[in-house]
Amino acid sequence: MILIDWAYAVRIGDNAPLSAISAAYEAWYPAEVFAKEPPLTGHDIYMAARCMVDLMGGDPIHKTFPASVPDALKRYFLWCMTEGARMRPQDAWDMLKEFDAVIERLYGKRTFREFKMPND
Repeated sequence: MILIDWAYAVRIGDNAPLSAISAAYEAWYPAEVFAKEPPLTGHDIYMAARCMVDLMGGDPIHKTFPASVPDALKRYFLWCMTEGARMRPQDAWDMLKEFDAVIERLYGKRTFREFKMPND
């Protein structure tokens, strides 16, 4: 994922609802956006999890995954997409640590693998 800009960013504690949403991804947004609640940091985690479900070949709207996705990853991303803004995780750094732990439990310690480009 890449950050495009800060055009619609809000300050934590401003109590202002999001000022815009992407019409193409309207179904991906959590319910609190449409209830005009102020966004929490967990909103970004929720949307990132929807993106990951899509990237894994699942259905981000129905929160379903291909059979090939390990149960531990399914549980992790479903946790990130918990309905109810205050029920889902709010700290992205903590979530990264948890994600790293899930990946390590599934696949072992990370190892560096050099990728050499072939010569022309």
